Amino acid sequence: WINVLLSQGRVVEVPRGVEVVSQGQAGDSFYFVLAGSQEVLDASADPPRLLAVLEGGDFFGEMSIILEAQRNATVRTLSPSLLYRLPGALFLEFVEANDLAEKFERIWLGRSIISKVKIFRNLHPHAKHELSLLAVPQTFQQGSFVLRQGGKADGFYIITRGTAEVIRRDRQGREIVRTLLRRGDFFGENVAMGSRDRRNASVLVKSETREPLKLSGADLRR
Repeated sequence: WINVLLSQGRVVEVPRGVEVVSQGQAGDSFYFVLAGSQEVLDASADPPRLLAVLEGGDFFGEMSIILEAQRNATVRTLSPSLLYRLPGALFLEFVEANDLAEKFERIWLGRSIISKVKIFRNLHPHAKHELSLLAVPQTFQQGSFVLRQGGKADGFYIITRGTAEVIRRDRQGREIVRTLLRRGDFFGENVAMGSRDRRNASVLVKSETREPLKLSGADLRR
């Protein structure tokens, strides 16, 4: 497959400020970023909303090909960029032959959230992709606890939708901290990274349902 992909793809140079793909268009090419940076935009918002910034090692255009759907975002170059472009039909054949659709979907779902988490922001794209594959979506109902103060569970969580509350109590059981968490916020890092051995606060689900991405402490410390 490597020889086929290399022989059928094409390196393209794109100046700064060019829309490589446009939201709403059919997906006919897959792109791998060799150099430069690009912004991913929700063009349906006014003004367009920044979803992510791509750099060397990232890729885009995969999900519209896999799902046979229109592009769900616009990608525009922030700097002169060098891209490797593959025909959509060849990329889809490669994905289906190697049973990669689920992996690409997990990366697509997780990487935009992971890229916005400040402790992951400067990671190499390959590391972000690996974290996206390791992250497991979770579902909790309103009023349930994800973590309890004093517990030893070492999971690290990133909120993808909904809200949650951090509640901390003193030794007498009095509430001393209550903080609201929203999409893109994270919690559980102290125990997951090994700086504490027990949870110093509880986390309570506030919205009807929420689906955080969970990374185990072992995966996070690798």
